Amino acid sequence: MNLYKKAIKSIKRKPKFFGWLLRGINLGFTLGLILSYLSASVDPLNYPLLALFGLAFPLWLSVNIIFAIFWILRLRWFALVPILVITAGYKVIGYHMQFSTNKTTEIKGSGIRIISYNVRTFQGTNESSQETIFDDIADWCSSRQPDIVCLQEFLARAKEVNSMTQKFMSINKMQSFTYRNYFPNESRYRIACIMTFSKFPIVKTDYLEFEGRRFALITDLVRSMDTIRVINVHLRSNQISETDIKFMDDLAQLEAQQSPVKTHSLRIFGKITSAFKVRSHQIAILKKEIANSPHPVIVAGDFNDTPASFVAGSMRDAGLYDAFTESGRGYGNTYGGALPPIRIDYIYADSHFKPYNYHTGYQPFSDHYPIQAWLKPTW
Repeated sequence: MNLYKKAIKSIKRKPKFFGWLLRGINLGFTLGLILSYLSASVDPLNYPLLALFGLAFPLWLSVNIIFAIFWILRLRWFALVPILVITAGYKVIGYHMQFSTNKTTEIKGSGIRIISYNVRTFQGTNESSQETIFDDIADWCSSRQPDIVCLQEFLARAKEVNSMTQKFMSINKMQSFTYRNYFPNESRYRIACIMTFSKFPIVKTDYLEFEGRRFALITDLVRSMDTIRVINVHLRSNQISETDIKFMDDLAQLEAQQSPVKTHSLRIFGKITSAFKVRSHQIAILKKEIANSPHPVIVAGDFNDTPASFVAGSMRDAGLYDAFTESGRGYGNTYGGALPPIRIDYIYADSHFKPYNYHTGYQPFSDHYPIQAWLKPTW
């Protein structure tokens, strides 16, 4: 009874200056969370600033959760504000975190196992050896026994491409492969491309491009007399350099030098908003291709945007199912670089497939993690 009276008294207590200040800060982060919900449905060509709120969704959510716990412990009714806003965005939260039970170790009937991996031009990381990076990636893929492998940022000297692809196919028991350079005028001394390997025969290939850059490789495969269209995607990155990352890390020490801080901050902002706009154009082209496909469609690759983005929202609008949302577990981050952990690599499929067993391989071979899923045909 005493505890009940104490709680009622605490709830009725009028906040002092510090309490009002905390409420104001909480409302600011709550507004940020609401705007991040909207970013998936608003084209960054019109409102690029809103896309930044979607990019920072984990921050808005985390701070609101902290505030909700704080107000509950303080027995304040204001806890309802972050709680209600968090609850309203349960779908968006589900795009980032999953606790799915739709996960099996065995699929009745036949399915297609697909891997998507941005291999970062085989540079490796501080935790891997550049001398063995190609073999490490090929061996890891082979251990998953894939039917289709979609690689992005595949880089090799032109004279070595044939031997590398033949080796990869041999290790993974593949029958065929195809690729497209990112730029038509690629140097004849090296190949930098999107590459698709397949156990199934390839009968047709094409590509999508925007502003002279090829961002998607289209591959038609024949499996058991059925043709499947696989679209291997690599959308425009935010192009944040190591210098930009170092600048953000050192921002607190640079506050006294306001002019350099402002100039560099505006440059980073310009890079990010420009990338948002390019991806908006690219995703419109991709959606049109998906809508016009005469075959069942699988889309996989590096989208360089988060689940709260206009890019991911467009894929959902196109009627595609996200393999992570359908059968993944946990947070699902696929970026392992210097920036905060986020999910920017995806495997999508249309209604002709049912995704199972989505998995992220936390391997130290790239600044991206490989992702894989089983796709069971439903026709």
